[in-house]
Amino acid sequence: MTAHTMRYFTIFIFVVLAVATSPASEEYAIRGCLDANTGKHTGYFISRERVAATPEWVFDGITLPPLSLPDAYRIASQWIAQKYPKIDSFRVRSYSVEEFVQALARGEPNRWYYSFEFIGSMDGTDVYAGPFTAMVLMDGTVIEPREVKPDGT
Repeated sequence: MTAHTMRYFTIFIFVVLAVATSPASEEYAIRGCLDANTGKHTGYFISRERVAATPEWVFDGITLPPLSLPDAYRIASQWIAQKYPKIDSFRVRSYSVEEFVQALARGEPNRWYYSFEFIGSMDGTDVYAGPFTAMVLMDGTVIEPREVKPDGT
């Protein structure tokens, strides 16, 4: 699958997850992806209450976030290594600080999280088996992904 196709597929999965997440569940769908090895769809979800419990942060270019980038990276690195113990090592491919847009739409502004994408390595060879993603809340908690079945659950 080309990178271009993968991007469109990821956007499609995100839309499906967002639609499948009903307001009654009070859960936000943050991201969805397809594991290239297993063919399983994985989603990152967080409850409205959990988002509201995270520290508020106004991004103004001056005020530091409640959780520093080095601390978030350390948490994400430890988590990804525990999640995929058969991979020898990981290096960060990209990272971002993202606002919970769903929370913003519901009147809960200024809630942010870190997203880290990693590349794994086995026996000196890079592993691109699927997204090695870790999302860290501003209180240091990792958002655990879960498998998403075709019916959206």
